[in-house]
Amino acid sequence: MPEESIKHIVVLMLENRSFDHMLGDLQNIHPKLDGIDPQQSRENLYAGKSYKQPPGAGRIISFDPRHEYEHVMVQIQDNNGGFVRDFADANPHATEDDRQEIMRYHSYGTLKSLHTLAENFLVCDHWYAPVPGPWPNRLFAMSGTSLVRISMPQGTFHWDLHWYDQATIFDRLNEKGKSWKLYYGDFPLSFLLVHQWEPRNVMNHHQMTEFYRDAAGSPDSFPDLRS
Repeated sequence: MPEESIKHIVVLMLENRSFDHMLGDLQNIHPKLDGIDPQQSRENLYAGKSYKQPPGAGRIISFDPRHEYEHVMVQIQDNNGGFVRDFADANPHATEDDRQEIMRYHSYGTLKSLHTLAENFLVCDHWYAPVPGPWPNRLFAMSGTSLVRISMPQGTFHWDLHWYDQATIFDRLNEKGKSWKLYYGDFPLSFLLVHQWEPRNVMNHHQMTEFYRDAAGSPDSFPDLRS
């Protein structure tokens, strides 16, 4: 595809979810996809009970599965066989139904926007996270490194833990004269990166409401991104 035919590139990072949970039931549109086989559903074993992968995942659950590095390392043990075990250890008051809920997946068509995108674009089913954990994956997406850190920056500021002064993809875009915008909801994680504090980069951060206006395709959409 000629470079001049590409007008915009949109990168969307979702919250921590497993592939099976969100896109595992798409065999109808991607027959070779390594998703959920209803006849040979993966299972987790815990306290003598087998927890398989049924459809009908809820939008909101009572207990939140943990996603810090040490928890994810347990979850992916034994061919992804530790999700229920880690969930039960982290939530000792959770019921058997709660433990079953975290193994459920969203049936094809129940996530309208995401599944529509999957219908029309490429789906990568063996694309692994740089870090099996939380925020450092955001840092990898924006800069290609988390400076060997695997945990979320939190607590009292510490130079060796919270200072991210590496070059970013936004620096590279600036160097090439390419315009960009970064949209956020509550707090832009890009501000963890020191270079993003520069005034010209701060000015490129916008609330999500502006993305909705830009993506709507009005005559004023993406005015600063046009050549």
